[in-house]
Amino acid sequence: MGRTSCLNQAESWTSTAVVCWIKRVCWARLGGGTDQPVVVPAYGHETENSGHYPIVISTWPFVEAVRAAWAAVDGGSSAVDAVVEGCSACEELRCDGTVGPGGSPDENGETTIDALVTMEVGAVAAMRYVKDGIRAARLVMEHTGHTLLVGERASAFAISMGLPGPANLSSSESMEKWTNWKNNCCQPNFWKNVIPADGCGPYQPGDRGNTCSKDNWVGVIELKSTHVERHNHDTISMAVIDKVGHIAVGTSTNGATFKIPGRVGDGPIAGSSSYADNEVGACGATGDGDIMMRFLPCYQVVESMRLGMEPKLAAKDAISRIARKYPNFVGAVFAINRRGEHAGACHGWTFQYSVLSVSAASEQDLWNGMLDDNRAKYGVSLERGPFDKRAADYLWMLIFGAISLLILIIKSIHIPVMAAIPPLGSPFMGPSLVFMIVYIWGREFPNARINLYGVVSLKGFYLPWAMLALDLIFGDPLMPDILGMVVGHLYYFLTVLHPLSGGKFILKTPLWVYP
Repeated sequence: MGRTSCLNQAESWTSTAVVCWIKRVCWARLGGGTDQPVVVPAYGHETENSGHYPIVISTWPFVEAVRAAWAAVDGGSSAVDAVVEGCSACEELRCDGTVGPGGSPDENGETTIDALVTMEVGAVAAMRYVKDGIRAARLVMEHTGHTLLVGERASAFAISMGLPGPANLSSSESMEKWTNWKNNCCQPNFWKNVIPADGCGPYQPGDRGNTCSKDNWVGVIELKSTHVERHNHDTISMAVIDKVGHIAVGTSTNGATFKIPGRVGDGPIAGSSSYADNEVGACGATGDGDIMMRFLPCYQVVESMRLGMEPKLAAKDAISRIARKYPNFVGAVFAINRRGEHAGACHGWTFQYSVLSVSAASEQDLWNGMLDDNRAKYGVSLERGPFDKRAADYLWMLIFGAISLLILIIKSIHIPVMAAIPPLGSPFMGPSLVFMIVYIWGREFPNARINLYGVVSLKGFYLPWAMLALDLIFGDPLMPDILGMVVGHLYYFLTVLHPLSGGKFILKTPLWVYP
């Protein structure tokens, strides 16, 4: 069946050490078939697109992990189930060698696991001998009153609850990497301002003396930021919104390569590597966890969205806060609100995140089909998108719009300036109600690409204004358009913007509207 990308695919892109670039990998499906990824570049510090749940979003192009989560949530599983399935698939596949067993050895050559899962919070850190990090985190969440278990005690807990172990989490690849690192005088590493006894420790506080060469010793004093990159310092962070609108997030990682034994990064820290709130949305992060966990960027993202920020601005704000204090840090976040709008922001490296949803395909096909000015189609898009399975809410929107327009039209008839300017005058309410729907559609799908008459291409947010301009050019009355925009904005403000900013939801659908 049909497939489509979230945006038009660019032919090529490059990255530099100065400018941060983001690529988004999008899947969208109509009917059956195999979902195929499309890599989409977005230039600058952030990227954004809109969609609707069920939806799966993850750091990096971890294709099989996203598909595993999608298979679960599309089959009716909960958001938590889907997150666990997705992250578990990444652990089994050892995504990039930075998730699951067999990668990222510490200074002793051992691989340990950090993981976290919410709707409530359960996490494990520096867990040895057990490869199923995300499942161990879920056991902590569901069977204890604690949030985080660490080290060998976390391993003992996981094994006692039925997970396989104890097992050696190292692999031939991780041991070869560790051996080469040892032969290079244990460079680079995470120590600073120390004196190594023989090049690889033990270390003592100090600033001189080393048995390795001076060039190698520089790395002992201070770890260079270039050491932090995707293939040695990465996390899968995943968010899922299920069919009933519940949101869950999870992370899994084997931490930084050649970390000091006992180190715990941001992976198992709620609010840093990931965070979710059913009323607002979710966030996932990846990068230099030692820096990022000092700022709880994902908690910041979700709280910014709670105050009314769009995902794009919330993501960019969280990253900017860190970059102002640590300009050489490397990291990224994705943000998704409960309406399915998502965005990403990064600093210091090339970042990709992956998205899979059904609604993105049906909406895109509808957007591509809008080559004329058939405004009724936008109402169909709203019914199939944000008002899907919310028939009463959609009816209430129309009732509210009709009543508001009736009041405004009666008032406008008695305004002399309206009668004096023919293009503004119109006693009919139907066109205004349709234009209200167009305005609300533009706010719900602000980044949809619209092609009007095959001549003008623009984002959905600007569609009402473009139509207003066309009516002015063709001499059609402007008053219906203006009234529709006013009422549409009033409805959107009272039902979305005001509640998101912490205000009271005063326009709830009354019970008498429900069948």
